[in-house]
Amino acid sequence: MKHKNLAIGMLSLLIFIKFFYLPWDDWVESVELENERLSLMNNKQRKAIDNEQLALKNLEIHKDNLQEFSGDLPNLNSEQKINLYWLNLASEIKNKGLKVYNQNVEFISPVSNSLGVVTGTLSISGNANKVIESVIQLEMKSPSLFIGEIKLSKPSINSNSELVAQMIVGHWYKFEGEGN
Repeated sequence: MKHKNLAIGMLSLLIFIKFFYLPWDDWVESVELENERLSLMNNKQRKAIDNEQLALKNLEIHKDNLQEFSGDLPNLNSEQKINLYWLNLASEIKNKGLKVYNQNVEFISPVSNSLGVVTGTLSISGNANKVIESVIQLEMKSPSLFIGEIKLSKPSINSNSELVAQMIVGHWYKFEGEGN
C-alpha cells in the first residue's frame, strides 16, 4: 500500500508537471519574450521622440542653407525660358571664338517646391587655351552651374593647338510663379 501511494503520488507529480507546470513555464517564457520585444520597441520610439527636436533643428539649418544657396539662382518659369537660358550659355562660349555643338537640354528636374536643376550636354572646340579658359569660366559660375562630367580630347593627332571639351553641365534654378 505504501508503494502504491508513492507510485500514485509520483504519477500525480509527473502529470502535474507535464500538463500544468511545463505549459505554464512556456507561457511565462513567451510573455517575457513579448515584453522584452515591446520594451525594445518602446525604447526605440522614445529615442525617436527625443531626436525629433534635433531633427527639427537640423531641418531648420538645412532650410536656411537652401535659402542661402538659392538666393543668387536665376528665376525661371517655363521650359521655354530654361531653353533660352541654355542657349545664352552657349552663346557666351561662342563669343570667345569657339565652336559649340551637340548642345542639348536633357533633364529638367524639380528638386523641391522652389528649386530645380537643368542638365544637358555641351561640346566646345577650338584653340586649346580658349577651351580651357571657357571651362574654367563655367566652373567659376559655381555653385549655380556645375560640370558633372568632362572629357577633353584632341580632334586629330596633328592638331597641337586644338582641343575638344565634351561636358555634361548642370544648372540650378528657382521656380518663379505658377509655371513650374
